[in-house]
Amino acid sequence: MLIRNRVGMFTTPKSLPSDPVELRIAAEGLVELAKTQALQIEKLKHQLAGHQRHWFGSKSESADQLNLQLQLEEEETAAARTAPPEEASDPEPKQKPKRKPLPPTLPRMACKCCERIVQAPLPSRPIERGRPGAGLLAHVLVNKYADHLPLYRQSQIFAREGIDLDRSTLAGWVGQSSKLLEPLADAIGRHVRQGQAIFADDTPIKMQAKKKCATARIWTYVRDGRPWASGDPPAAWYKFSTDRQGKHPTNHRGQYKG
Repeated sequence: MLIRNRVGMFTTPKSLPSDPVELRIAAEGLVELAKTQALQIEKLKHQLAGHQRHWFGSKSESADQLNLQLQLEEEETAAARTAPPEEASDPEPKQKPKRKPLPPTLPRMACKCCERIVQAPLPSRPIERGRPGAGLLAHVLVNKYADHLPLYRQSQIFAREGIDLDRSTLAGWVGQSSKLLEPLADAIGRHVRQGQAIFADDTPIKMQAKKKCATARIWTYVRDGRPWASGDPPAAWYKFSTDRQGKHPTNHRGQYKG
């Protein structure tokens, strides 16, 4: 049978009665118990809200965050108790980006006799396992550095022509091309520093930083002996630095004497 506790509410029965009448009385007692507990919960919520207003004042957002944190902790605890233990497994490896297929509008070669597709051997490419040729890479580099056309705008221009080239793809091409051009840049630097006279200057440029743009420097070193009837070819050598400290031109010149 049902038992009353100290506050007068019914508690769960120790054993369910077999008589239908007594079973109905027990069910009605459980319904009253649920109603009483619901009222008590609402009362406690009201008291908790009053305490939160007292402690947090107008910062209701902090109180909401506290309630949300408590709710999440309760849900995580309940899920951890009911969920079966999972066996330890190795993390799934990250999927490599898939290369997009060539557009179907590109012309294909086919043998007229056997109707089989014949693929000619690919020519050498500047980037290993890459599709762009030297002409396309030069086009992207000239647009970016000579014409100051950002990569995202170049991507939009290609898209208007029906060519899907994401900005991240273009950025990868620029980085690979920079590595390919490093020996040429080093050779130009050695040629400039072999001249009897060097003209030097620095130009401030905007550099994207974490929070705001910073001022970086482009150092330009020019060798041009044509005004003195020199037959050596003129050349310009560019170096980049994040600031304008004097150590940069000192390191650039190295052992130069002139």
